[in-house]
Amino acid sequence: MTDEREIFDYYISKGLVQHRRFDVFEAKIRARLKHYTVADLKLCIDHMASSRWHRDNGQTHLSLIVRSDERVEFWLARKPRGYQEAQGKHAGRKPDVEA
Repeated sequence: MTDEREIFDYYISKGLVQHRRFDVFEAKIRARLKHYTVADLKLCIDHMASSRWHRDNGQTHLSLIVRSDERVEFWLARKPRGYQEAQGKHAGRKPDVEA
């Protein structure tokens, strides 16, 4: 299986828009793989799948991720609701400010 197909199949597995034709997205996915990893693109798909607004408003088309590097950056930076970057007792602590 190619990396392009793996990403497409992963997208389909999330139950988002049910695209029927892989060939429509193959070149766009390949272009994104020049600058991003398979794991990066899967993370983008996960972030899209966890966005209630995007799901409720039908804004879950694969092209919203793979059409440009800027869109990949948007989805990589988007943190799903409830996401916590830091764990532990100091998770909410702000850094000390030097006077």
